[in-house]
Amino acid sequence: MISRRVLLLTAAIAVIGANSLALSPIAATVAASFAGRSAADVVTAAALYGLATAFSALMLASLSNRIGAERALVRALLVLSLAATIGA
Repeated sequence: MISRRVLLLTAAIAVIGANSLALSPIAATVAASFAGRSAADVVTAAALYGLATAFSALMLASLSNRIGAERALVRALLVLSLAATIGA
């Protein structure tokens, strides 16, 4: 039987993957805002983002197991907040 943790991780990755499906109908419009890029480039970038997210989830799972889920989520939130601040 599949564990609850694996099921939750799979669901989280599915949500990230759903971004590619939502982007498909508007890929040409998004590509038009970037000179020299096609709809295929936009969809490829979204797919690569999904793959990187899945890979990082697998790699960071052991860290989360070592330090605990709550501490891992707090650290991730801090990194996200810092990145959003720098990017603003």
